[in-house]
Amino acid sequence: MTSTAKMRPSSFAQNAVNMSQYVLNASSLRPDETELAEGRSLTATLLQTIAELDSQLGGPARPLKLPQHAWDLILARGDQGEELSLGDYAYEFYSSAETYDLAVFFDALLQHAPAADMLDDETVEAILRLTPDAPAAGFEMLYEAICAADCDAMQCAVTGGTLLSLDFPFWDFDRAAVMCQGSQVEIDHASRLAHVDAIVGRRHDAVLANLTQQNFNVLRAQAFPALLWGQDIPKQISEFPTEYLQLAFKRLAKLDGIARGWQDTATQLPDFSDIEIKPESDLTMQNYGAARRFRSSAGPIVTYELHANIGRGTRIHLLINEADRTIEIGYIGTHLPTWKFN
Repeated sequence: MTSTAKMRPSSFAQNAVNMSQYVLNASSLRPDETELAEGRSLTATLLQTIAELDSQLGGPARPLKLPQHAWDLILARGDQGEELSLGDYAYEFYSSAETYDLAVFFDALLQHAPAADMLDDETVEAILRLTPDAPAAGFEMLYEAICAADCDAMQCAVTGGTLLSLDFPFWDFDRAAVMCQGSQVEIDHASRLAHVDAIVGRRHDAVLANLTQQNFNVLRAQAFPALLWGQDIPKQISEFPTEYLQLAFKRLAKLDGIARGWQDTATQLPDFSDIEIKPESDLTMQNYGAARRFRSSAGPIVTYELHANIGRGTRIHLLINEADRTIEIGYIGTHLPTWKFN
């Protein structure tokens, strides 16, 4: 492969954003093979895919980095030589109620990626040094595609971003890997909505696998995106018995899955069939109810009566908000006093 990394370093640096999350694969644009109507559909699919990734990944807004100005990126050409760019198509979406939100979302993506923001020199050099030189085992069929994506793919490999392509059959995959100087480099890729769940699932699994007592408060929103957290959780986690910590994470993962399922259904209450959730006895609440009061995510102190067992002598206490369809964790720690256990 003739590496464009050696051919356009200054251009690459000018169009890069520090820790870019979404990078458009310029080689997926085929204006000479794309009819005007098809360009509209391709633009809609691209924006819908990014929006779904944003929704499922959560966290701060992510920029979309383009190889050049959106109105210079030609997506399609008509029979008479007329050209329409990515920017043209996105702004056409303002004219219809059905696509208006996509136009607004596109504007927001551009706001998140100002041209003045660039990767630092060290990161740019790391990207430019990466050159695919062999297929990775199991990904042989995708080697040509990653070589074609070149610098755009390597930027994602270095920064942990997601490579985005227009929805052509050649780009129908959610993950790729290549060998670069003897090391395997993996890249998340999406060109259609069907790729989103696989990408989000892998990233979520990776966060869970690396979750520790020390990084819990930094990673909890990524590890358990559907849960809310009381304000006393950081201190409680720092004091939690380490021998039961991984089991606690598994319980929280189950609760997160239940919360996500509840938000996606019309049921009145969440389905706790996979985990036993119990209230306290009347005697316990009469005598030790105050021990179950903690600062909520909103600030006021509330009672977290419902609980799930973790390991021997450890529990999670939670609050179910039916109006907002949310599950909030208020306490994680050793067994709180009861009229039987004190």
